[in-house]
Amino acid sequence: MKKLLAIAVIITAFAASEAFAQTGVSGTGTVSMTVATGGTVTAVTPLAFGVQTQGATDISVAATSTSAGAFTLTGGNATHAYTVTWTITSLSQGGSNPISWTPSVIGGNTNVQGSATSISSGSTVTSDAGGNAWLWVGGTIASIPSSAPTGSYSGQVTLSLAY
Repeated sequence: MKKLLAIAVIITAFAASEAFAQTGVSGTGTVSMTVATGGTVTAVTPLAFGVQTQGATDISVAATSTSAGAFTLTGGNATHAYTVTWTITSLSQGGSNPISWTPSVIGGNTNVQGSATSISSGSTVTSDAGGNAWLWVGGTIASIPSSAPTGSYSGQVTLSLAY
């Protein structure tokens, strides 16, 4: 009898463990992603402050002006928001006699400068259905030192679009 009871307990325990091991449910879900393309940013026209005099102050070129620099984004993702940032270098004569300036940037998803909106560094511009966007750069020079040597000055602005 004891032997029978022991065998019954072992069989019950084994059957119970098998029942727990086989109980469960599962489900399958879909995984997806989109691979973004950065496209190409191209400087189309340079920003031109024109001819200025020593000691001049508050020299501005509006980003809506025909003297503004122009950039295009081509080959990007359709209607994608790109974060725009920029870096600049001072205007100088081959690295000497630097004159600082502050950029102003406008942009949008049409090639119409007048319909572009103001963009601050770190904000976004959205490309059009073809993956294109347009940006224009103006700027302000607070003052040109009266001791600034005459001659040509140049600098750079680099626009970066993160996707």
